[in-house]
Amino acid sequence: MSKLYSRISVVAMLAMAFVISRPVQSAPPSTGLPHTHAVLVGIDQYYDAAIKPRHHAEADVTALYDIVTSKDYLGANPSNVHLLLGKKDASRPSEVATRENILAAVDAVCQQASQDDLIIFAFFGQGCPAGKEVGVLGKNAKVADRVKSAIAAEDL
Repeated sequence: MSKLYSRISVVAMLAMAFVISRPVQSAPPSTGLPHTHAVLVGIDQYYDAAIKPRHHAEADVTALYDIVTSKDYLGANPSNVHLLLGKKDASRPSEVATRENILAAVDAVCQQASQDDLIIFAFFGQGCPAGKEVGVLGKNAKVADRVKSAIAAEDL
């Protein structure tokens, strides 16, 4: 069963990256140099014990946050990068990676980004089948109600 969830997680990540990377129809025109916007999600442990932990997911996504915001790499403005974790990080601005917070962060990026901006969506955690689609699980997801609590590609 864990191999199935691992495969679903990889497929979900790729599907989400494809959905987020498509041009946004209603994006405002560019106002100069492109900016980088990101939604970075990492969840080690879920509230629902039926969802297996993803060891090191939070460490991996915080390392990615450091790269995205570093002046030596992408140099993204930290206010344009939404870091969502299983628990808040004391040394970086972050939120708990609930379904609601993940969707709010994606919505905020879509509102802020202009046509030529780079948008990154990275998810390190568990995925699952969610009805006819594949979804990713926020910290507060429940296996028993995964169709409603998962974040499907359509939701993004």
